[in-house]
Amino acid sequence: MTDSVYQPSRMDEFIAKMADFQQVQALPLDCTCLKDTTVVNTAYLFPDKKEVNVFGRLLQAACSYDDSSPGYLLNYSHQQFFFTLEDTQKRQRYLWIAERINGDRILLFCTHAPLDAAPSSACYYLVKEELTKTMGS
Repeated sequence: MTDSVYQPSRMDEFIAKMADFQQVQALPLDCTCLKDTTVVNTAYLFPDKKEVNVFGRLLQAACSYDDSSPGYLLNYSHQQFFFTLEDTQKRQRYLWIAERINGDRILLFCTHAPLDAAPSSACYYLVKEELTKTMGS
């Protein structure tokens, strides 16, 4: 399978269109704990409503990729969505995590990093912690 066939960026385009339709803005991220400036992080806070169906839409988009695509890993539950792909031409790893958080919201976190960058979930947990504090426990 060639990278041009599965194009990991399609997932980001899908998420951007879904956010635009739901009038959800990307959250400002302060991930100064990460020393690697080649890592790009974006987060969205969607309403957790049946008619929006964020998890179902993400799952449908992820399942449109061939499971033999480089770096393909999909894990899904009622509480969390985790999906990753690799773009071997651009030498990038793409990761999307969606999680239900208090306040009837879904935090969707997207990150792109070079394949050789050490993976870190530090920024995701900082964003989640900050949102949990501001929304109350």
